[in-house]
This record gives sequence, C-alpha cells and structure tokens, in this order.
Amino acid sequence: MFDHSLLNVSNRIESMKFYTPVLQILGIQLLYDRDKYTAYGTNRFHFWLHESENPDVTRKAHRAFSADP
Repeated sequence: MFDHSLLNVSNRIESMKFYTPVLQILGIQLLYDRDKYTAYGTNRFHFWLHESENPDVTRKAHRAFSADP
C-alpha cells in the first residue's frame, strides 16, 4: 500500500501552483505549509513537497509503502 511520497523541488511556491489544483481534483487537500515543506493529504499527510537548494534537486525522490504484518 502506498503510504507517502516526497518530491524535492527547486521552487515550492511555483510547484504548489501546479500540485494544489491537480490534487484537489483527486480529493487531496493542502494540510501543511511551513518553511521549506508543504504536505497534502486526506486525513493525514500523503504527498510532500520540499524546497531544496541542491543543484540536482529533481534527481532524488522519497517513496514509502506500508503493509500489514
């Protein structure tokens, strides 16, 4: 099961202009927006944007899955 995802972006505010309306269509809302992090979800955080200053910002992504024991 998909648990959460984090994308590093070079400009979080500009990225939010794309992701916020797209995720709203899927019923996913903006839940957290502070410092260099923005999080979207339904009842908890599922999708994160992180503003990074690294020159290879878009080369790394974090995906997490969960499973029942």
